[in-house]
Amino acid sequence: MRENGSGDELSRGPEVGVDKNATILRLLARLQQRLGAEAFALVDHWDADRSAIGVSRRDEPGTLAYISTAGEPPDGYFVSLELPPTAAARRAGLPYSAAGEHQVRGFDELVEILLQHFATGQVA
Repeated sequence: MRENGSGDELSRGPEVGVDKNATILRLLARLQQRLGAEAFALVDHWDADRSAIGVSRRDEPGTLAYISTAGEPPDGYFVSLELPPTAAARRAGLPYSAAGEHQVRGFDELVEILLQHFATGQVA
């Protein structure tokens, strides 16, 4: 293991198969514990970013949430939500449609955002 300069150890997470910092690995474990391992799929479009991960609906990989802990306080997250591309997004050459961004200040709030997004594609 090594450190990323912020004190977080970087380790390979055998249970998730991604190389992320300890904060992301703990977050994924908490999400799996709260929601169940089958509630979401890991989508790691950001494999070089050890402080970020994507999670998606298992049945619709285009309904995705990018979660980052970089520069966030403890238990704080930046979340960017994505949906499958609309016709307009496809014409613009985009692989997804933006569905909102959130500065999240707690694990429970993050879970609520993910559940709403996966269920409806909208977050109030």
